[in-house]
Amino acid sequence: MRYTKITENTTVFPNIGEISEQPLQQTNQMFPEIKYELPQIKLLREAFEQRWRNLLTRSLRVGLSLPDKEALWKKVMDCWNGGFKCDYCGNKMKIHESTPSSKTFTIEHELSIHNGGDNSLQNVFIICKDCNTKKNTLCASTFHDVLNGKKYVIPGLSVRLSDFFKINRDGWTSEYLCITMLLRHLGRRSRSTSTRKNYLHHLRSFCLWSTMKPDQLAQLPKEKIEELVQQFADTYNTPQYSRRTANNVITILRSYFESNGYRGANALNVEGYYTPKRYRKTNDFIPQKHEIYYMADNAGSLRDRAIILTIYQSGVRNSTLRALRYKDIKNELLEGLSVIKIPVYPEMKKIDPDACKNNLPYYTFIGEEASDAIRLYLQERTEKYGPIDDNDPLFASECRQIERELRSSKILTSRQIQLIVKSTAKACGIERWKDVKPHCLRKANESVLHGETVDGNHISIKTQEFFIGHVLEACMDNYFDATWPETLRMEYSKLKFERVVIENKFKRMQRAVAEAFDGTGINVEDLINDYVKRKDRIKTSLNPVS
Repeated sequence: MRYTKITENTTVFPNIGEISEQPLQQTNQMFPEIKYELPQIKLLREAFEQRWRNLLTRSLRVGLSLPDKEALWKKVMDCWNGGFKCDYCGNKMKIHESTPSSKTFTIEHELSIHNGGDNSLQNVFIICKDCNTKKNTLCASTFHDVLNGKKYVIPGLSVRLSDFFKINRDGWTSEYLCITMLLRHLGRRSRSTSTRKNYLHHLRSFCLWSTMKPDQLAQLPKEKIEELVQQFADTYNTPQYSRRTANNVITILRSYFESNGYRGANALNVEGYYTPKRYRKTNDFIPQKHEIYYMADNAGSLRDRAIILTIYQSGVRNSTLRALRYKDIKNELLEGLSVIKIPVYPEMKKIDPDACKNNLPYYTFIGEEASDAIRLYLQERTEKYGPIDDNDPLFASECRQIERELRSSKILTSRQIQLIVKSTAKACGIERWKDVKPHCLRKANESVLHGETVDGNHISIKTQEFFIGHVLEACMDNYFDATWPETLRMEYSKLKFERVVIENKFKRMQRAVAEAFDGTGINVEDLINDYVKRKDRIKTSLNPVS
């Protein structure tokens, strides 16, 4: 394509991306002072069209009317003419390129759609992707305070929650004494940031529903509190919510009022909701072993294949999988071990607040096929994005909205892991693929732990519970010795995670030979290979080819 040279008497019509050989003064009435070359305007228009499609899809989903398309394009061009700077941070933005960055421009709602905003031009702003991500559903004034340092973001807690409850920078005290009492109560228990977020979320909903502040609620008479809590819990006793959710709300509000003096004889008397023992709001489909391996074989990438096999063979939770770092398994990967230790530890919460549930450290393992899958994925990732840092996530994001050089350091979201599992289940033809979740692969792992080992026995119940990350019952935890990982590695290697039964038989034979020649210094693998070759020679000599 030939481009016309830009002169002072040449202008660009940015709405159609074409050059017009007309005097500049004739077009300045519509688009004043536009003197940019065609390739840039064309890229800008293409990027705008993509964002328009995204806006169209989201608006149709929530039933919002659309703004005038050309008027919105004119707003983008006004921003372009003004230096193409973000309306919030003031930094210069980028057009959509081959490697989009956090400074790529986006179309943002000052009052978010989630909070009742619309698509009017007055509510739509042109900002960078970084500010759009950080702002989330915050109102513009609150976000400006965050940018200016007047407000702060507490790890594991949204600005909306910390602002509503006036949480201090330490994250565990508040200007409200009643909230401080609740946070101290939670801190004496697990001090889980995930639990803190969950409690404050439901307490905020209760405050908004009752139109009262938390300190006002804490001063109400017991009878009034019981009445309000019961009425609020009843709003969750609908088909839209699980009955466990309604009971969970009651538990959270009881804890809040107990921490503020309503305990003992003054404890709240609120009626809960009957929940059958096997009651589930959502259905789960737990795939069988051959289906899981079929899912792995039909995964869309080496990363997705490694994720499927790692969840199945280790049984780690979604949050823990995302919090795993390369350094956690680096040494054993480089040593070439086939059964690799997967550690789970409280420091993972700095990456994901939901990781390492109940701050309970433990470790589990993955087998040979998952280990090989990870090695192949990491090799491909190194070729695409360069060397992997020790602190980089084991499974990194490949989102194209992240700069290429930064992708290897970005963790996957919980939603991305769910989509990977569902899409692979759909690809391999599982009829109930929508019911296959990451936790279903964890349950499939638990089935293998409870099952028979390759030598016909079972691993102990304590070892089963330890591998899955459960708290051992009563005093069993005090008498379980987890200080010998090699012993537990051997126990794990007996489990039937392999896809073919003959592999289990071969491993059983390999272990039997190893025990027989233990202490002799003979290499067992070489011995077995020599034996197989000798049998082949004998077979060939007895059945010569004619």
